[in-house]
Order: sequence, then C-alpha cells, then structure tokens
Amino acid sequence: AADLIEYVLLRNDLNKGSDQELKEFIPADTRMGFIRGNNYDVYVTILFIILGIIGLILRITFKLITFIIWIIFPYSDQKSKRD
Repeated sequence: AADLIEYVLLRNDLNKGSDQELKEFIPADTRMGFIRGNNYDVYVTILFIILGIIGLILRITFKLITFIIWIIFPYSDQKSKRD
C-alpha cells in the first residue's frame, strides 16, 4: 500500500496543475477499440490457427488415402490385347 501511495504522490508531482484521473486506474478495455478490448483479435487468430491445422490434417489424410489406393490398385494405361 505504501508503494501505491508513493506512486500517486510522485505522479501528481510530475503533472502539477493536472487534475486528471490516473490513466493506470482506468481499465484497459475502455481505452482500446471494441475488437481489441474484448480480445476478439486473439480469438480470431486462434480460430484461424486451429482451422489451418485441421485443414492440414485433412489434406495429409486425403493424400495418404489416395497413395494407399494407388499402391493397391495401380492405374494402367495399357489397353488389353483383345481391343
């Protein structure tokens, strides 16, 4: 508590003639925009990262399945001798 009192007294000495409230006591979300104040930018970033990881996993799975199918049933360009 003594540190807080000392800080407020020092802050008032630095800003003589200023009767403004200390900006440190005003919540940060009121000084920011709506998106940053509610951390929506962080949530959207996390959402894109998760969707990217899911997309990467699905792509790798699809490539593995097509590779396994290609190994089991190889495609042949040769026509049969009957044709």
